[in-house]
Amino acid sequence: MTLFLHYSVLSFFTLGMTVFFTGYPICSPMLVYVVYLGLDADFVPGLVLILIAGFVLDGLSGGVLGVYLFSFLWIFCMIRWLGGFLRATSPFFPFLAVLAGILLENLFTILSLASRTHGEGLFSDAFRFVALQVITAIIICPLLLTLFRKMQGFLFRQTRSKSTLSDFFSGRPM
Repeated sequence: MTLFLHYSVLSFFTLGMTVFFTGYPICSPMLVYVVYLGLDADFVPGLVLILIAGFVLDGLSGGVLGVYLFSFLWIFCMIRWLGGFLRATSPFFPFLAVLAGILLENLFTILSLASRTHGEGLFSDAFRFVALQVITAIIICPLLLTLFRKMQGFLFRQTRSKSTLSDFFSGRPM
């Protein structure tokens, strides 16, 4: 059941990224979800979801094949590994992990594009794109991480006891 719920969230963000927000330099909500899975999900279901998301986004993006898969896999493994050494319960850890993920994902994209083309303005355009993504991540990341945690708390509490949708939006701890 949990894999199905995570897959439905993953499908929603994949649709949003590939249909509604193509070409806009906003922070990828899928990247925030990858960080969330690295922090709060079990390893094997999280890894399966990361592989599915990477393959789907690589197929739908029209870019270099394997960029999303490789970057999501590295970010997921990096979060899991650093969680053993650092205090992952800190509220700043997921935020910094998303910022590092943005830089890592764009680094893989820039390197794959630089190996194929000899564009002169590639790095200046990439710097502007990454700067806008970091600025939007400062706004979007805390909101999405809070939403994911509340949503998971509500959905799994829903299976144990009878709670309503107003409990989800009330702001009370689950």
